Amino acid sequence: MRILCTLCSFILFVGSQQLTAEKIKERNICVPLLAHYLESFNFAVDATKSELNILYRVGGEIARPYIGLKAELRSGRLEFYINTQAPGGAGYASPKIKAKELFEMMMSYFDDPISEIQARWFPIPSLGTSKNLEKYRDGVALHGNKIRAARETWTGKLAEKYGYTKVTDIADYNSGVMILFQKP
Repeated sequence: MRILCTLCSFILFVGSQQLTAEKIKERNICVPLLAHYLESFNFAVDATKSELNILYRVGGEIARPYIGLKAELRSGRLEFYINTQAPGGAGYASPKIKAKELFEMMMSYFDDPISEIQARWFPIPSLGTSKNLEKYRDGVALHGNKIRAARETWTGKLAEKYGYTKVTDIADYNSGVMILFQKP
């Protein structure tokens, strides 16, 4: 699914270079959605053929840990990181950030085919345990089925929406988990 927009007069600033709506359209980025995230210009966008990064800035610097989206497509494998939580458990970094919209933008951005989605859920010291990891661990404890538990996570449900219903690999570590979702 590609989202194409015709809002050609809107200009977004990417680092020190201007990214016009025509360039965004060429890269299949949904302009209104980017405009929504960048309206206060507290987000930095870095988009190439194989990467899409939309990251929140605090005082002109990229926030650490990252708040927003980091995605990379390599040889058909989509690896991504989405975080909308503020450090220290202070709630959401911005009410403007919607993780689902970031995921959907990511899925519509890349031109090359996506053969699998790699999910990696590990605790981040200043943020705590990932919600996906919590849901996965709870599911395994409840019914003992790792594949079902993976599908019941937030990422699993969104991957399913795009047809990635087959869980092909689960690497379960003490501190986290890595899961591959593929189309059947």
